[in-house]
Amino acid sequence: DVNNRDFQIVWFAAFLGAISMVTKFYGFQQLGVTYTTLLLLIVPVASTWLDSKMNNQPVKRRTVVAFAIILACVIYATLSQTI
Repeated sequence: DVNNRDFQIVWFAAFLGAISMVTKFYGFQQLGVTYTTLLLLIVPVASTWLDSKMNNQPVKRRTVVAFAIILACVIYATLSQTI
C-alpha cells in the first residue's frame, strides 16, 4: 500500500522526468545534438553535488576533477558557439 507522501514523490519525479524530456527534445531541435548533449552533462554534476550536500558526505578528489573537466568542456562549447 502506498501512502500519500510516497505518491506525491512519485508524481513529482515523473513531472521532472517529463520536463527533462521536453527540454531535451527542444535542445536537440534548437541547439543541435552535440551542444545539447554537452549541456546535459551538467545534470550528473548537479545531482552528485546536491547529494553530497544533503547527506553531508565529502566529494572525492577525482570526482571534483571530473566535474571541473565537464564544466570546462561546457564553458568552452558555449564560448565557441557564440564567437
